[in-house]
Amino acid sequence: MAIRVLVVDALVGNDYSMCLGRGLTKTNVEVELVTVGERQAPFEITFPLRKWAPSKKASGSKIRKLGDYFKYLIRLYKHLKQTSSQIQTVAHFQFFRLERVETFYLLFLRLAGIRLVYTAHNILPHESSKIDRFLKYIVYKSSHGIIVHSAFIKDALLKAFNVDPNKIHVVPHGNFDHYLPETSLSNQEARDELGLAEEDIVLLFFGYIRAYKGLDMLLEAFDIAASKNKRLKLVIAGMPHTAELEKSTKAFIENSAAKDRILFHGRFIPHEEIKHFFVSADLVVLPYKHIYHSGIIHLAYSYGKAVLATNVGDFSETIVQEKSGYIVPENTVESFADHLLKLAENEELLPDMGEYARNLSSSKYSWTDIGKQTEAVYKSVLGS
Repeated sequence: MAIRVLVVDALVGNDYSMCLGRGLTKTNVEVELVTVGERQAPFEITFPLRKWAPSKKASGSKIRKLGDYFKYLIRLYKHLKQTSSQIQTVAHFQFFRLERVETFYLLFLRLAGIRLVYTAHNILPHESSKIDRFLKYIVYKSSHGIIVHSAFIKDALLKAFNVDPNKIHVVPHGNFDHYLPETSLSNQEARDELGLAEEDIVLLFFGYIRAYKGLDMLLEAFDIAASKNKRLKLVIAGMPHTAELEKSTKAFIENSAAKDRILFHGRFIPHEEIKHFFVSADLVVLPYKHIYHSGIIHLAYSYGKAVLATNVGDFSETIVQEKSGYIVPENTVESFADHLLKLAENEELLPDMGEYARNLSSSKYSWTDIGKQTEAVYKSVLGS
């Protein structure tokens, strides 16, 4: 029996939602993606793209923005009710615009008879409060099906909330192959773009910089490792979450004995520049203090790069020890520095590890396979 799914991403139109939609086109699911007005797809879209959620741009009055937001919610509800009367329909929510509003909107849809799936990218926000916990409790209770990206996250969800385990489904996060350059880019060409030398052993810390990602620990570990291996270079690419975090990062770098071997690109990295950072890297580093799941691993795998990470979250499920990367057993500065040095001394292992990572990206983390697994979740919540 045919199924129609509305994948809903009202926050920014995350690439994850776009990729999932493309994966679902390989199944028997009729997929539509509801997203924000200004969102441009990173690749050709062959399914309906409903740009209904209002723009996040700063211009315009707050009253008008609020009005547009509630018009969007009404429009989505009417569309779901109309579609549900014609074909089996699922609303699959990814990211909320206004958590405190859309949480109760989800409950309203449940009471209105809409079948709901929610992807728990994070069980709770990274900086959560009692209100956040209450809101997530409503989301998890309202959803007919919950998708998580690993067994670790499923176990954490069960421990944190009284959720029926039968409605939690483990579906991996897919690859980011659409970030790969359309034309060939050599390692040296990428390094020339960033001012890196051929003999450098390049470590890459990539992504939006927040305190829990442990950049402070990495900088200390790099100081230790760089004093013993003069070929090590650290590239940091991403916008700091706060002005204070940017200030403290710059201050540490300025006072570092290895400051001439640290390249800090403290800004948002646009799509077209991502390739330069990953193609030039020898090793992607994730010194996180805590996490549920990180998409940076999948970006590294897409580019065929090995990963060195702390032992937090579901890293032990996504990093195959000594094959696609290494997990540091002790989350300390000294242990991380020690592993940086060991990998630098055995750099010939990194290309083979990168190749293994690339194979994982195209097999286990292919969106075609993930689309099929997600279709099975929809059938489960519909009882078909």
